[in-house]
Amino acid sequence: MPDPKRSYEGAGKPIDEELHKKALVGFLAVIAVLCVIAGIVAMLYYGFLRKNLEFKDPPALPVATTGVQELPPEPRLQANPHADLRAMHAEEDSILTSYGWEEKSAQVARVPIEQAMKMVERDGVPSWPQPTQSTAPKGTEGASSQGGK
Repeated sequence: MPDPKRSYEGAGKPIDEELHKKALVGFLAVIAVLCVIAGIVAMLYYGFLRKNLEFKDPPALPVATTGVQELPPEPRLQANPHADLRAMHAEEDSILTSYGWEEKSAQVARVPIEQAMKMVERDGVPSWPQPTQSTAPKGTEGASSQGGK
């Protein structure tokens, strides 16, 4: 019974005789020629694109030709936004923690926020009505005397 592993045509021959040297050399030659042709086509196409696209380039910017840089119109981006934010917070903090006039002609003054909260806690807001028995929500009458039950 013949060996199934050696059932092909070149069974028993040395490996050099199994390769078709002429076919292998021909295949490599075709690949080399195709690579050279692809390189030549790519170079010609690149030259074509470079030549034709130069005409479509926009004109150079004035800054590039004169070397003088003009500021863009307002509003501009912040040069240092972190410093600007810190300065804004410092200004707000100084307003919230100091006395001053908001509208001197109407004699409207500002007080520090901590002082204002203490005044509202002590006196309430003058324009708000004070809660009375009739304005208290239903079900809350006597709740304080029952211990909140």
